[in-house]
Amino acid sequence: MQEVLLEGGALEIRGALDIDRTATGISLRRLPAWTRAQLSDAFMEAMVTMAAGMRVRFRTNSARIEIDLATTQITFEGKDHVDAQLARIIDTIKARGEWENTVVIVTSDHGEQLGDQGLIQKAGFFESSYHIAAIVRDPRYPKAAGTTVQQFTEAVDIMPTVCEAIGAEIPAQCDGLPLTPFLRGDDPAWWRTSAHYEWDWRDILIPATTDTWPWDRRLERSHLTVQRSETRAYVHFGDGTWKCFDLEADPTWRTEITDPAIVVEEVQAMLSWQTEHLDRNMTGMLLRNGGMGRWPAPHPDAIPFINTTTGT
Repeated sequence: MQEVLLEGGALEIRGALDIDRTATGISLRRLPAWTRAQLSDAFMEAMVTMAAGMRVRFRTNSARIEIDLATTQITFEGKDHVDAQLARIIDTIKARGEWENTVVIVTSDHGEQLGDQGLIQKAGFFESSYHIAAIVRDPRYPKAAGTTVQQFTEAVDIMPTVCEAIGAEIPAQCDGLPLTPFLRGDDPAWWRTSAHYEWDWRDILIPATTDTWPWDRRLERSHLTVQRSETRAYVHFGDGTWKCFDLEADPTWRTEITDPAIVVEEVQAMLSWQTEHLDRNMTGMLLRNGGMGRWPAPHPDAIPFINTTTGT
């Protein structure tokens, strides 16, 4: 945890940001101007209250937080540490004679901005926070070993991949796709043309709010969804605002698209994706004969069910 001494008491600011606190709210001072312009006041409030750990004490009315460069150094050193620990696991598997019968998947729960867009750690809509490693090794498919897959894959693809690897049926509720065709060195008959990710920061704001449910819905609008294709990135916020970036012209997410025809196309694509992946907890379940679910085949010794209404 980095501690910055400021006059007037102790406050924990969570997130390595350089901010000004004023009577009207919070502004980010050190970030590039184009980054500041892309972040709303509510969004910046969420970012400076993120759980990452900085203790701040007020000395002046304007709180300046110095970014601890050691955080970046530790991140890179942490990668070396992970490599070393993976080597220990792999060596142990080989020593037990199980290497050729073991599927290995290396992935992560989130990315790291490491200075991209002037930010560190994770937050917001920039893809650095969400672009994660996904390394899959299946000894049954040596032909494609070392291949880099350029198509859009998502974290939800891990579970169906494991299901196919162990010979289990992929649950109907799964939103992802098995990566098995890529492991075999094949091209799938169909694959997604964009990746999607979401961030909900209500958990950050709930402890600080005094608003009552259900009449105040501001918390319910504290989230965003991103659709990232080869050429564009569309960001939709829970309050109805949006941003659209031209990645073909500028892969740094600095050039915005305002052409309504292009934006509508992105909105329609996102809406189609969301309707396809609505809450599917009851997928494949049937309400029938006064019960719920897919009924198993009757046991040969079971007493036949008689419908008292129809007599069948």
